[in-house]
Amino acid sequence: MFNNYPKLLLLFLLLLVNVNAYAHAILEYSEPARRAILYRAPEQVVLTFNEAVEVEFSKIILMDDNDNVVVKNQKVRNIYNKNSIGIALPELSSGTYFVQFQVLSIDGHKVKGRYKFIIKDNN
Repeated sequence: MFNNYPKLLLLFLLLLVNVNAYAHAILEYSEPARRAILYRAPEQVVLTFNEAVEVEFSKIILMDDNDNVVVKNQKVRNIYNKNSIGIALPELSSGTYFVQFQVLSIDGHKVKGRYKFIIKDNN
């Protein structure tokens, strides 16, 4: 039984390395948060991933409820570290907004996503 132990350990390690090699960047945190209801307009969008992303090959677009582009082609920058990217926002009025993003993870995979947040009129 103990003769198979090194072989099983090697197999386990190979599987573990293989799983990590195919991991993609995953959005872990966003500001504003997904489905957030805000009573004050945010000043920026910040997206934080589980691994570093290539800021030069990343895009963040802000759209309104009618799919009109509010912010596009703004330079994406690192915010907190290499895992976080963001853009500054213009003054936004109340309504529903969609954050659409595309990033290139350090392993070379494109990751896309979209989520919404709502700004309520605070009157």
